[in-house]
Amino acid sequence: MTRCIPFLIVLLFMAAPRSQAQINASEPTEVGPTPSEEETPMSEAEALLASGQEHVDQAEWDEAVSDLTEAIKRQPDLTPAYYLRGVAYNRKGNYKAAIDDLTAAIKDEPSSEAYYQRGLAQRRVGAKDEALKDISQAIDLSPDHLDARLERAEVLGSQGSFDEALADLDAAHELDDQNETVYWERAMLFNRRKEYDHAIAEAEHLLEMNPTYKPAFSALGLAHSFLGHDDQAVEYFTKAIQFDQQWQEEHSSSPEALRHEIEKDWANDYFDRAMAYDAKNDVSSAISDLTEAIQHKADDPEFYRFRGALFEHTDQFNKAIADLTKAIELDPGDARTYRNRASCHNGSGEFDQALADSDAALALDSKFEPALETRGYAHLRRKEYEKAVADFTEAIRLDPKGNYVFTQRGRSYSEQEKLERALDDLTEAIRLDPVDPAPLWYRSFVFTKQNKYDKTRADLQRITEIDAKAHYALNSLAWLLATCPDEKIRDAKQAVESARAACDLTNWGDAAYIDTLAAANAELGDFAAAAKLQQQVLDMIGGSDERRAGMESRLALFKSKQPYRAPVTTP
Repeated sequence: MTRCIPFLIVLLFMAAPRSQAQINASEPTEVGPTPSEEETPMSEAEALLASGQEHVDQAEWDEAVSDLTEAIKRQPDLTPAYYLRGVAYNRKGNYKAAIDDLTAAIKDEPSSEAYYQRGLAQRRVGAKDEALKDISQAIDLSPDHLDARLERAEVLGSQGSFDEALADLDAAHELDDQNETVYWERAMLFNRRKEYDHAIAEAEHLLEMNPTYKPAFSALGLAHSFLGHDDQAVEYFTKAIQFDQQWQEEHSSSPEALRHEIEKDWANDYFDRAMAYDAKNDVSSAISDLTEAIQHKADDPEFYRFRGALFEHTDQFNKAIADLTKAIELDPGDARTYRNRASCHNGSGEFDQALADSDAALALDSKFEPALETRGYAHLRRKEYEKAVADFTEAIRLDPKGNYVFTQRGRSYSEQEKLERALDDLTEAIRLDPVDPAPLWYRSFVFTKQNKYDKTRADLQRITEIDAKAHYALNSLAWLLATCPDEKIRDAKQAVESARAACDLTNWGDAAYIDTLAAANAELGDFAAAAKLQQQVLDMIGGSDERRAGMESRLALFKSKQPYRAPVTTP
């Protein structure tokens, strides 16, 4: 993940912007004109330039901009004023204005520091290529420019040019082997290279140098998170967040740009800890951290995407849709977000909206396979089986290793009574993922349609082996064992056990499961218990429930001491 710390580090730990003498070692003069031997009085522009320099040295950015603007008005060709005002604009976060001023300064005096400052501004506005050119030019003019080496390493690392980035960091280390930022950037670079042990070593060495250096905790959190050490990751991110809060309090009166960088970094740490909590299956804590992240950085679409995904995972579809809608507002060109919102609409039964969002995702990326999945599912639920099959078939062409798509196409074929095709797809889905209950579940229906009850039983039993709490499979297995037309399949004792387990798992709140238990007791010969349970079911459901007629007929059977038999499917 690209971090915002390097600029923050510069703001917090760099000395005030250097004078022109410090910027150009070959010109040992201060910013502004040098008084002649006759001590010529300073002009108004020169006096304002000197005042602006003092304000820059004191990090008084508003005052610096004001004085330097007046200096430029009085003397438009005063190059040092443009440079200093560009520095001040950088610190204020007005990066476009900084670029304009630094460009004017470079035109007349192409110094290393001016290129570096413009590179910083270019990067903040997202012009990474231009930033890289400027920072490289700064290094060409001044190979010992430590901050430029660090900044270029960060840019190169974010682009995946790890070897080049590491070369810059090695050069920076030679310039200052006690520089904390060098070790931090090396740790982050090793994280990007997936060399997590090296990242941990760099960050731990950094903490030996400075036990309160907050970015080191962030780097350690990331490394342990990538290694799957979720508890340790949470611990380190928590320490980083504590330092974030401390920094925010200490810099409450600092320039807005600095406070903004602190807020963004704070948000990133909450986001990273949310990922660690999610890996621990602590969804509630992950959602809480993402809410904090959004409070500190409300314009990051990834935060809303992630929280939306967690809301979807917990079936909070309305909240998920709200978050994903916000993410689309912030980043309307991301196909993933439309697809994710389509999935939520599917989950809430809003299939028309799911189709619209799937179409929007595919308009952005016609080969985005997950959007074909969501659109195919919406068609399936709308009973548009031919369209569903078409979408799932294209999805399989793009990704022939996804068991979900084979499962859903198998369902679609089953609904069309194309049972052999359905079996082929569902069997392939099981081959691709033998521990996914879904294709076993749907294949059991196909076998029932074919009156292959032994295979139905085998699939349902396999589901209960995969997940002992799969109450839906326990209920279906009990129904089969209690009511199957084939006597060889029926097993009254196991039917009662499975039905009772399904009822227990659902706290006896599902009328259909109690209905199954009643049928199982009837098969066992305990008609009194069966009738009592069946009456309980009828008391639970409403008078208009479409299941009522069938349940009443079963009650009549049980009262007459007859078990219930499911009908044989006609091929």
